Amino acid sequence: MRQNKDHTGGAFERAFTLIELLTVIAIIGILAAILIPVVGSVRESARAASCTSNMREIGAGIMLYANEIDGKVLASRYEDRFDNLRHYWHRELWPYVGYEESAYSRNQFDERDQSEVRTVFHCPTTLVTDNSQIMTPGSTDFHRPFSYTMNIQPNIVYYSQSGREGRTTPLPLEALASPSRTVMVFEGGSWRGRSDWYHNLFGLMPHNRSTNFLHFDGSVQRLVYEDVPESTGSHSDGGVFWGGTDAFR
Repeated sequence: MRQNKDHTGGAFERAFTLIELLTVIAIIGILAAILIPVVGSVRESARAASCTSNMREIGAGIMLYANEIDGKVLASRYEDRFDNLRHYWHRELWPYVGYEESAYSRNQFDERDQSEVRTVFHCPTTLVTDNSQIMTPGSTDFHRPFSYTMNIQPNIVYYSQSGREGRTTPLPLEALASPSRTVMVFEGGSWRGRSDWYHNLFGLMPHNRSTNFLHFDGSVQRLVYEDVPESTGSHSDGGVFWGGTDAFR
């Protein structure tokens, strides 16, 4: 900037020239272009860490549950009906992750009130839109996704059934050969799932095309989609990861 003299002979500073102003704006734009993606990446990393924490809490709750029923992991569904989510694993696990029984009601989890919806069962990165709402415990609407899905493949293979008994019978932990390598819960848009459902129907990849997987030992692993193993069949997956025949002793 240059100094000019006023009519009294004193000096005063004049405003920025147009070129100087445009230069400053350009510099700010460049800095914003550099920083905004970094800030977004940091925020997503924080959300992914929160999701990992959620899954560890869920794993701890499942282990507490197992300790009370002779080392058996809760099943995905407890009654032979699909009309109310109160019969599924989220409801059964509810008090084991620190929530009061009295807090479990549909009114408490109105999807329009996000402050109420965000529980340990919901990843902070899961998007909520008019057409795809987060499924909340106790709700009866099947057109909105959960953040976390129970893997039913181990039940199906262990009990050699594809029907309701394989899903409603708690699975004994001692039957698993490698609990740290077999998936118990993963990020998905349904209350239950397995390998083929993850890849073709309900799999979520909210963390830069990656998904968190909770294993039967309580550990959490994050994998990009391309590294997630695929099943060789709906009820005959031979892999340890999804709970096929090789997952058992």
